[in-house]
Amino acid sequence: MYLENRKLAFNRNVQNDLGLNENQEILGYLYVGTETGVKKKIPELDIDDFVSYL
Repeated sequence: MYLENRKLAFNRNVQNDLGLNENQEILGYLYVGTETGVKKKIPELDIDDFVSYL
């Protein structure tokens, strides 16, 4: 089942049901399911290509 994260993440009723305070927010949801196919090989990326340090 697909759930659109934005609608639920910013829904105050959902936040209240999860016990969040007014100053807390949900960034998103992570669905952890069961692998059903062949596992793809994901290339390893160099973090320095995406992150800069001050």
